[in-house]
Amino acid sequence: MIIDPQPFRERVHGEVYEESQRYYTDDAMADIGDAGADYPSRDLQRALSEAARLIDVHDDGSVAYYESLDPDVIGEWVFGSSWNNPDRYDAKNVALLRDILTLYCDVMRCASVYANHTYDDTWRLLNDENWLDTLGFSERAFAIDSLRHPGLRRAAQAIIERRRFRSRLCKHDSARQAQHSRLTPVDWPELFEPVEPTEDTGTYGRVLYEELPERIQDLIDEQSVLVIRCDSLNESEHSALTRAASKLIFGIDVSGKPATFEVFAGGLLRIPVIANRNLLKEIRSHLTVVYVFADYALLIEYPWRGMTGKARIASAESLEIQAFKNPALVPSTVTNDLLPCRFIVNRVEGLPTSRLDLWADDVPF
Repeated sequence: MIIDPQPFRERVHGEVYEESQRYYTDDAMADIGDAGADYPSRDLQRALSEAARLIDVHDDGSVAYYESLDPDVIGEWVFGSSWNNPDRYDAKNVALLRDILTLYCDVMRCASVYANHTYDDTWRLLNDENWLDTLGFSERAFAIDSLRHPGLRRAAQAIIERRRFRSRLCKHDSARQAQHSRLTPVDWPELFEPVEPTEDTGTYGRVLYEELPERIQDLIDEQSVLVIRCDSLNESEHSALTRAASKLIFGIDVSGKPATFEVFAGGLLRIPVIANRNLLKEIRSHLTVVYVFADYALLIEYPWRGMTGKARIASAESLEIQAFKNPALVPSTVTNDLLPCRFIVNRVEGLPTSRLDLWADDVPF
């Protein structure tokens, strides 16, 4: 959620009182939604509020976030599978929310362009009371875009202010480490209960948000947690578990065929993209994993941009298609800077897996 840096002033009994800063997302949603104020469905306002909240919660602070805002992704966050196949009651809500989100995303995508690519000029422009008298070419373009996208000025200014605020917070290089918490049996007793050993080491379970202890729910904003039970790791591997950076690589899967992988934890954790697209599609801003050891566990949130997830999955498909046409494209040096794989997610319980049709068994390699 974008914070409007201009305090909201309310006049009461002839005097002006300055209140706390308003949130741009909430205001924008309310302004755009006013046209539907007499709409018959009682759940529309609730859907708008939830959309605004989710946009805020999963803003990862990256340049690409607002440039990539996708109304369909946000709609699926709010309505789930009903977004693309709404029932009779939700159909009108979905249609109207789709229109509102489309308008809002258009404004924010345009605002992010000015905030990200004309930083200094835009900051001067937005704070210059006489800006209309000093328009240059780029400023004229901004004026035209402002007519096309009401609220553009405030949105761009808010993004810039938020960037400045984040830059002050990130003086240290702590972004290399993923958010994590050390858990004990007191925090999550069921996690440490004995489980039957299985020969399928590539199959992992997940726990849905509503099934988590309240203490754990307070730590995350995702819909599920992937559970990985571990033997002891050496010191370098244990340290690597909290590495934040993810990477898309190309390699050979368990069936001996080329495949794309999202790798986390310095290479220790690898997820075949196509086979697990259903898992990756449900991630909003973090892949949440809990590594369970004998007497403690590590709950780790790996940054993964759900807003650009579709493009990342499409990129993986493209790589696999290229390799199908020319197997020599599989690089031999791509994993040189990664640790050996310890956990490969071949299947997640409760989610269907898939392969590209071109990897049928009769494909000659």
